[in-house]
Amino acid sequence: MAKSFDPQGAALRNLTTAIAHIGDTYRDLIGYSHASSSAPSTIESIGELRRYITDGEAALLDGTITVSCIFYPALLLRRGWWEDQHIEIPPLRGPIQRWLTYGMFEWAPSWEFPPAGSDGAARVLPAQVGDGDCDESDSLTVLIIGQTAVERVQAAIKQQLDDFGRIAFWSRLTGRLVQTPRLAKDASLPPQKLARDPSSYALLVHEADPYHAIEPDAAFDAEPAYPIYSGYLWKCVAPEKWIHDRHGSLSPAKWDPRTQPLGIIDAYFIWEHTNLTSPEAIVYNLVSLNQKIEYLEQTHQTRFQLLEQSCRIVSKQRPLGRSYLQTLLTERAR
Repeated sequence: MAKSFDPQGAALRNLTTAIAHIGDTYRDLIGYSHASSSAPSTIESIGELRRYITDGEAALLDGTITVSCIFYPALLLRRGWWEDQHIEIPPLRGPIQRWLTYGMFEWAPSWEFPPAGSDGAARVLPAQVGDGDCDESDSLTVLIIGQTAVERVQAAIKQQLDDFGRIAFWSRLTGRLVQTPRLAKDASLPPQKLARDPSSYALLVHEADPYHAIEPDAAFDAEPAYPIYSGYLWKCVAPEKWIHDRHGSLSPAKWDPRTQPLGIIDAYFIWEHTNLTSPEAIVYNLVSLNQKIEYLEQTHQTRFQLLEQSCRIVSKQRPLGRSYLQTLLTERAR
């Protein structure tokens, strides 16, 4: 069944929806009490953790747990978040744009939240964890709360990129499973169904708890085959000619989708499926992604502007939507 999108809707509305959900959840969890903190028990895998949830036994994990997993600093954009907007796929401007838009919304890829400034928004980092040799669609949400905790994890991410060229990596996570219904695919489900839905849970890593941490695990660093973790790299881009037709011009430094909206009909979502733990696969798929954009630029005889992207490894160029999203994230996370 084809999904549908409002062609007048802002191209970044799904990302602002994600910010709204995370901002509200952050406010729910910032007052987390660690008085009942306990020495962690071990869970073998994210798959086992998900089974506890789907079997209705999440309450058995009411304490600190440690799990080995692949950590990826991006939030899965739940399919339900797109559908909540009641958007429809219009004919758009051609079959390629329609296919790329449909794929982007259908497969719900991930997005790394924009780094925050000194305004306090850096106190929360949404991410995901999954098992090795699995896809991001089978992940669980992670919420890292507290500026010190976020900075430690960001330092670990940078080290993994610098040393190994990978954005997702094998880790040991110690935290607490908490229910976060605002993040569920369908928050309107009755409580008994939400209680069995893995999308309505997150692993909380809170700096106030002395046991909580995310640490890279070098167990596979010397192995010839590092565990695979598949996911999407993507760019949201807009042809300059289409921008000009709608607004005349667009100031990269001051673009605000609220005052200069770009509809989905004005944008392309270009995506590639890759192995996020493999620098070779990442480079291979980034080359393919950029060649697709070059092809479309030649087809339309105009340059494309980058509105947003999946994560930091996709491009060193600052997306036009970044300032707006950073401001919104700061507002929502207060």
